[in-house]
Amino acid sequence: MSFQTRGIQFIGTGTSLFQAHPCPNQDAGTDWDYVTERHWKTGAQSPFREPVARESVPRMLDHTQAYVERSAELGQNMFQFSLELGRLSPSRRSFDANLMRRYMRRVAKLRGSGQEPMLTLHHFTMPMRLTVTNRDGDIIAGGWEHPDAVQELRWITDQVCGFLADRGE
Repeated sequence: MSFQTRGIQFIGTGTSLFQAHPCPNQDAGTDWDYVTERHWKTGAQSPFREPVARESVPRMLDHTQAYVERSAELGQNMFQFSLELGRLSPSRRSFDANLMRRYMRRVAKLRGSGQEPMLTLHHFTMPMRLTVTNRDGDIIAGGWEHPDAVQELRWITDQVCGFLADRGE
């Protein structure tokens, strides 16, 4: 019995930012980039149980077609992926339109396969500028607790929505 015959309108697969495009360079855009990059460079405390080689981490943005095909093979009609806020807005009041266009190419591939994209604006990671580190470089505060979190995330959300509205999405 298919999920549609059970009264479920949408069912699908999702990726987190970590799977979409992890640690692109030395400049940490997000708290997650910071922690993983620090581990890979220095051997500091790892967010993983075992060390993970960069090349073994899934990369949805580089392999979108395979992700879309697998989801379609399962008969799914929705695919969720995260828009990485720390990379879309690498510094206060900046917006990376090139990265947003790259995300939109993924949206087009999903729609072309008959799947509805679900874009997630926050999925675990936060812009690094919304964190506080101690002298040892450990993140000790930040994320939603940061006093600028709502203001910053509202501005980024407005930029994303404006970008989507300009393209009729």
